Amino acid sequence: MKKIVFVLATCLMAATAGWAQTLTGTVTCDGQPLAGVCVSDGVEVVRTDVHGCYAIQSAKEQGFVFVITPSGYTVPLRERLTPDFWARLTKPADVPENHDFVLEKQNQDHYTVLFTTDLHLQHSPKLNDFDMARRTVFPLVQRLYAQHRKKGPVVTFQLGDLVQDRYWYQYDMDPEKARVFLRDNGFTAPMYSVMGNHDHDGARLADADHPDITRYAEEPWREAFGPTYYSMNIGNDHWVMLDNILYYNEAPPREGEGKYGMKGNRRFVVGLTEGQFAWLEKDLAMVPAGTKIRVCGHASFILPKTIGQDTEFADPAQMDRLYKMLRRFGPVNFYNGHAHRMYLTRNPRYPDATDFTITASSGNIWNTGADKLQSMDAIDGGILTGCFGKGEPTYAYETYLHGAKQLRAYDMNTVRANILENKKAQERIAQFDYCTDYSTPDRENQVYVNAWMLLPGYTLEMYEGSHKLDVQQVVEAEPLSLAGNNGKSFFTHKSYVQCYHLYKAQASKPNTTITIKVLDARGKVVYKEKMKRPKAFSLDME
Repeated sequence: MKKIVFVLATCLMAATAGWAQTLTGTVTCDGQPLAGVCVSDGVEVVRTDVHGCYAIQSAKEQGFVFVITPSGYTVPLRERLTPDFWARLTKPADVPENHDFVLEKQNQDHYTVLFTTDLHLQHSPKLNDFDMARRTVFPLVQRLYAQHRKKGPVVTFQLGDLVQDRYWYQYDMDPEKARVFLRDNGFTAPMYSVMGNHDHDGARLADADHPDITRYAEEPWREAFGPTYYSMNIGNDHWVMLDNILYYNEAPPREGEGKYGMKGNRRFVVGLTEGQFAWLEKDLAMVPAGTKIRVCGHASFILPKTIGQDTEFADPAQMDRLYKMLRRFGPVNFYNGHAHRMYLTRNPRYPDATDFTITASSGNIWNTGADKLQSMDAIDGGILTGCFGKGEPTYAYETYLHGAKQLRAYDMNTVRANILENKKAQERIAQFDYCTDYSTPDRENQVYVNAWMLLPGYTLEMYEGSHKLDVQQVVEAEPLSLAGNNGKSFFTHKSYVQCYHLYKAQASKPNTTITIKVLDARGKVVYKEKMKRPKAFSLDME
């Protein structure tokens, strides 16, 4: 006790010895001070001294102070859900305040991340999304947590659009209520979060008192989940959580949305503020050499070359700048959601980067496909898991309904028969030229594979008996999405319909067995599946 009192007194003396308008505090573990731990107010980044004390001369513009947990340490949880790494600043900028952080030791030689994104919780009586989440998301999170907890720590990275702004007021479902829903329904794994575009308050517009609409519209989220950008160290990895949504929300609201409480059009672009760039430079300056940099955001950072653009950033120069900052540490991985589909991407414009755009955990907002759990590119709803430690990480995708699954194979003979009789599909093909016509005779004996877990550097092979087929990657409408019961709005955008991890091959006969293999970058077979033909085609295909 005497030592703790001495440490506090030492920090207080440092705070009062010429540090006006300062944030102060201590970082301890098991009652002992921790030196060299980074603490930030979202503008400055400092280290604790030998007494575990930090002091930041801060204007308090971000409204928070947070600890950047060092490797081998974690923090307690707030209400069994969110890590307690931040404190809200409650006093005026010219009044000093003190915030202490308590860390816990943790063996991080091996750890697991559950990536969830785009849950779009609405509390809608029409979608019944609360019940869907209870029956699908929570049991899978609990099972994955129990499974991987045996090997080491497990955390969740929630990558945005936890709620859906349009329904905040109609169904009384804002970020704080979403947090309580997760807490009270057994969301087991500690959850770090980033903001999505739908996590902003669409009923807030810029005015004289709130000229920064992005910041103003973020406030409900910040009240529930804290800083919108921050970082932490886990194992040998430095994780950076960025807010890459620039929100504008000009009046008037979109047609018909005024009745839902919206006052603006919810417009946004993908990018970073200058404040984030400045903070990130200081954050990275504290990262030890040899550390792997991993970055999370809501929207994609880099895109497949086939899409026709290199980045989703509105200003590509911003992405170039970010890449230049990060590549000093070697290859970098980005993780994000937003697109409601899976892109596991490398792009020659950013040769040392890999982007994991992860499909919606809501199965595209709970209403797509025969079982209401298929994303835009017909991926079955589920959760991506990453296992990190020594060597390269490994990834797996676990679906709610069909277990571990990374691809779906189609016998195009039976797909063609369905399209020929499917009035909805025929209407879509006639109306939208990007809806591939699979009813034509040239589709005979073709085999298609939707391989959503084909990681960068991996290859897909198909064999008819012992004969290796010529496999081509194509960008076409996903067969199941085209034939399914998706609503009309699903087909109004080319990007909604086309699939960027679709592969085809030409078989010689209609009744041969096709062997599908996935090989890693070293040529090792990591997945193998046999498709006996003819294979039936139905909207609830596994």
